[in-house]
Amino acid sequence: MSKQRNGHRSAVIFDVMYGFIPITEWEEKIINSPFFQRLRWVKQLGFSNYIFPGAEHNRFAHVIGVMHSMEQMLQSLGLAVPQEELFNPKAKSEAALLHKSLRIAALLHDLGTFPFSHAIEYAYMRHGNASRTTRSTKDGKVKAAKTLSNNHEHLGAFIIKNTNYDGGITQILEQYHLDVNMISKIIKGESPYLIANSLMHSDLDADRMDYLLRDAHYTGMKYGQFDRDYILANLQTFDAGGGQTGFGVRENAAHAVEDFLIARFSWYSQVIKNQASAKFDIMSSHVAKG
Repeated sequence: MSKQRNGHRSAVIFDVMYGFIPITEWEEKIINSPFFQRLRWVKQLGFSNYIFPGAEHNRFAHVIGVMHSMEQMLQSLGLAVPQEELFNPKAKSEAALLHKSLRIAALLHDLGTFPFSHAIEYAYMRHGNASRTTRSTKDGKVKAAKTLSNNHEHLGAFIIKNTNYDGGITQILEQYHLDVNMISKIIKGESPYLIANSLMHSDLDADRMDYLLRDAHYTGMKYGQFDRDYILANLQTFDAGGGQTGFGVRENAAHAVEDFLIARFSWYSQVIKNQASAKFDIMSSHVAKG
């Protein structure tokens, strides 16, 4: 559903976990691109739906939820720019570009997810040839990268930087003057901004903030539940030295973070490491190996 927001085109998506989520004009184009639409057919928990029949949710919904979680974390930390600046494609201040880049990194962090999620990824990482120097095309062989992407985040970053054609992610980002390299580095945890790496890759990041509650909802398991709103309300930044900013929680919310970490441990042991679903992962790994 598209509309005008502060004089700029925007859209909203309804999510089962958070309700209406506003998205920018360029985020809508990314979501409608073939690379992103593929995530509709990638299950969030791989073969776990054979054990938990309700776990039919996909990476498509998850990454939109991660983008929303990233937005809420930025708002709570006081790092978000005003809405009229966020939705303005011409806004290019350092704060605006970082805000936009973090949202897009959250949206695209699973772009390179393999079919059946981590089951095939593990097979690729273990058995795939990740050091070839040529790749086959219809016109013969051409030089390839020195090393191929060896996990879904690095593969996603590769796609972001190498799809400069109609409907490609690179072209969409460059059309709106967004820094492709910055977004790729945030996804890989290699950003020069400590706060960006922490929001995307830490024990309390936007990714985990979404998937724990989403997976608990769809599997029907109570494991993974935590007080998300209380944690968000108590986030704060701190001076990490060297001109860098970090983030943490106020002391009064320490117990909520402890619950979060315990919930994640319990969720992994009961869902991801479930012996029955692990058997499907092992079988798929052998099939992928060929």
